[in-house]
Amino acid sequence: MLKRTEIPARDTIHRALTIGETKLFLKHARESWYYDLYRFLLYSGVRCGEAGALCSGDIKVDHIEIRRTVTRSRGGLKISNKANTAAGHRDLPYTSGLRAVVDHQHRINRLFFGKSAGKEDEPDRIFKTRYGGILCSDYADKDIKKICSKAGITPFTVHAFRDTFAIRAIESGMNPKTLQELLGHSSYELTMSLYVHVMPSTKQAEMSRIRF
Repeated sequence: MLKRTEIPARDTIHRALTIGETKLFLKHARESWYYDLYRFLLYSGVRCGEAGALCSGDIKVDHIEIRRTVTRSRGGLKISNKANTAAGHRDLPYTSGLRAVVDHQHRINRLFFGKSAGKEDEPDRIFKTRYGGILCSDYADKDIKKICSKAGITPFTVHAFRDTFAIRAIESGMNPKTLQELLGHSSYELTMSLYVHVMPSTKQAEMSRIRF
């Protein structure tokens, strides 16, 4: 039998930040163009591509509609109405934390781009590149690497914000089925296999609750 040699996904792609790392990162990211994007991903658990495709019309009074994502084609980046799965089309509660982030990003957009949404056939995207272009994970990953260097944090990719949201949700006692719906996973098994790798401190606390 051959031994498994590749590094587990949870140690590379699926890496969640500790609470301390999260606070330190956000402290050093305040001057970043993508500061609101990072906070939005942490508070919502959406994919970076879904955030990049989010438009003002998707923000409702009490919820956010996730209906599109950014995709890459031969012609470059574009907004696609097709989610990875049917479950990818979902509604997220519009919490006070998310509302504060979106309102702040709207103010920045008006300051840099004016009131115009751009081309007539282009919706008013909330999260853009610093030049107004379509946002993808590549831009965020480069920025995150620089911030991590300044903060003295082990580098990670933008996907870590989604993992961090999931871990904090599990630690707070969220029902896994609810988490599955919020993350837009097509199956319960996918949610559990990818995201139930809790922090050592959480495992310690759970073990301490056992009584005989």
